[in-house]
Amino acid sequence: ALENGIPFETEVVDDRPLYESCLYDLLRKGWPEKYRDGFESLLRMSGFEGSLSDRKNWRDQIQQIAMKWQPEVGDRLIPEPPEDLGDFVKNFQSVFESQVTTLRECVGTVDESDLEQHPIHVGFSKLKVHGSTKKSILTKMLPPLFRFVAKSKQGQVSWSDFMDLAEESRGYTKFKDTQSFEVLLPIPGDAIESACPGLPRAVAALESLRKLAPGKRVFAGFIRDLREEVDRTKSDRGQISFNDMILHLYSALQPENPASERFLTELRNRFRYGLVDEFQDTDAAQWGIFRRIFLESKKGNRLFLIGDPKQSIYRFRGADVQTYLEAKEEILNSPEGAGYTLDTNWRSTPELIEGFNRLFSKDNGWFRPESKIEHRDCAAPPEDLRKSFLLEDPTGTRAINLIQMTEGIGLRNAKYRIYHWIAGEIRRLMENRERFRIQSGDKERGLRCDDICVLVRARSEAEAFQEILGEDIPSTFYKKAGLYESREAAHLSVLLHALLEPDSRHLRKALLTDFFRVPAETIGEMTRTDAPIPYHSMFDRWREWAVDRNWPALFHSILSETQVLYERDDAGDLHPTSERSWTNYSHLAQNLETEANVHQWDLSDLVFTLDRYRHRTIEIDADTDLHRLESETPKVQIMTLHVSKGLQF
Repeated sequence: ALENGIPFETEVVDDRPLYESCLYDLLRKGWPEKYRDGFESLLRMSGFEGSLSDRKNWRDQIQQIAMKWQPEVGDRLIPEPPEDLGDFVKNFQSVFESQVTTLRECVGTVDESDLEQHPIHVGFSKLKVHGSTKKSILTKMLPPLFRFVAKSKQGQVSWSDFMDLAEESRGYTKFKDTQSFEVLLPIPGDAIESACPGLPRAVAALESLRKLAPGKRVFAGFIRDLREEVDRTKSDRGQISFNDMILHLYSALQPENPASERFLTELRNRFRYGLVDEFQDTDAAQWGIFRRIFLESKKGNRLFLIGDPKQSIYRFRGADVQTYLEAKEEILNSPEGAGYTLDTNWRSTPELIEGFNRLFSKDNGWFRPESKIEHRDCAAPPEDLRKSFLLEDPTGTRAINLIQMTEGIGLRNAKYRIYHWIAGEIRRLMENRERFRIQSGDKERGLRCDDICVLVRARSEAEAFQEILGEDIPSTFYKKAGLYESREAAHLSVLLHALLEPDSRHLRKALLTDFFRVPAETIGEMTRTDAPIPYHSMFDRWREWAVDRNWPALFHSILSETQVLYERDDAGDLHPTSERSWTNYSHLAQNLETEANVHQWDLSDLVFTLDRYRHRTIEIDADTDLHRLESETPKVQIMTLHVSKGLQF
């Protein structure tokens, strides 16, 4: 904090809801006040129009890019946003109107009731041009052009109208492929000018309009505005996110910071060795921190990076596999760097390993050369060290099977054909289950349903596949423990119960939660001595807010005035709560606050709903990452690729 000039007392917040609320405030008040008459034009230019779904996608894209954008580590918005969107829209409108005026002069008067009698249309129909080209231009390009010009004479056209003109023109394949209005000139311009006076100059005006392309620049400007608003809001409220912590540390370590060398010395003395697991899921700022502390050290600090770019699955969180590749190259090219490869696959049968080696080999072109991601063949462990064996397979099924689909059947039909094929294979395997011999440890057995796992991309695919399996093949869909099955949901439930039923038993139980972290021995001593319950004034204040249904004040206080931000280690030192835990608490508070406001709940409604959400599925352990939704009967396991990462079958 001292190195970055930020307050010591800060509130840790989750970025996502803050970006959402700031964008909402900008759309509702901030931007209309700042850009005034130009605001609606800017919105249209940036693509904020169409259906509710289109507008939601627009908001989601702005939020996602603004959250991932890290100018501190050299990220740039391309194209560059205008310095001032207000000035930009004024200047743009002037240029736009000038080109539209030129276009109107070139095309002349338009009678919308009879477009085919327009001189350009009549002249073009007489040109010696290939039949299909002539027909496409006459029916798919000239009519939207004439309608745009007619509308412009009424003084009603905007950039979105021009975009509509371009979109309609995409019906002509050549325009769709080239995005150039010059396809209106299929033969030399002199011949066209003679038959269609003004058309070549109209095409030049259309091209000038097309090249204005303000959409992406305005969109980039809104991204910059949102980022600045979020930063300003955090500064005013004394808030910081986990991503901010990383960026502040990155900035503090840069040579431009006069105190960086002293700070680096402290860190290098404290951390002699660094080990980063799953390094493929890091970003440029995180790598910049480790690089500065370890690689640039002259004091013998050592850094170990463990990762596999083929396993990178967190791009949506900002992970950048390119960072991994650049770090790997830098380390291997340094005098003291070395690379090591784990060359034995302990989890698969020799036949499957051989199949993977062939599938991912350079000869098959699985990874494009420019990606710099390479596969190295793996070996199976020696037979005497293997943990399980497929002793006998009566079906003769190969380890890897490729399915060739009939061309032209469509993605949806292809998916269902694959589902039916897999279901048929599972039935065939289970019909022969007693003839299979599998050795696991010192036991030998036949094939069971839970030996089979099917990986899907999304839950919807799992549901469709389960329906095809039917009742004759038992199956279960695995999922990661959800928000309401989390440890944090249980702790929040205990706290809210203490507000609803403020007797000594509920209050003492609440003191054990993350919000107070009172040791169990202390609670026991309080019970034996009948000592008064601490934090009475805080509980009283929370109950008043709950009675008044002031949910924002209640949840803000719970998250900012308690011990939930920090946890103690075995030595009693305070450390920030894990990002996962804090994110869960933030999302729970946000969800409950929203639902309570929408449904006009009181405290009992809120507690009842939270508990209903928590118990709507099977109870699970706090440390359990996966759980079944049905009984423990052996069943075919269905799970998403994301959930399966790191599991062993």
